[in-house]
Amino acid sequence: MAILRTGRYGSAAPDIRYTYSVDTRQFSGSRLEVVTYGSNTAYAGDALAEFREGSNVPVYFDPARPESSVLRPGANWVAYGLPALSAIMALFGVALVRLSIRLGRT
Repeated sequence: MAILRTGRYGSAAPDIRYTYSVDTRQFSGSRLEVVTYGSNTAYAGDALAEFREGSNVPVYFDPARPESSVLRPGANWVAYGLPALSAIMALFGVALVRLSIRLGRT
């Protein structure tokens, strides 16, 4: 099943559900990526076009935990971008504290 789920203020996210088999066991999943960025309508539309309902696509799963799966392996920009932005903000905060201490001494 693949549908476009819309939220408040025009946000959109792909709602993709799939089933897969590992050995003789059946599993179902709904994760597109390890970290999914889903507030962009173009992103959601591209995902729905890529994973059309009824199509056969590869499912990537953890062999130790086959119930944990994704359709797109690896990290996307969100997995790197948000921690990087957090680090930049923390460094900026440290710089502001150091500057305020330095200005307070004079």
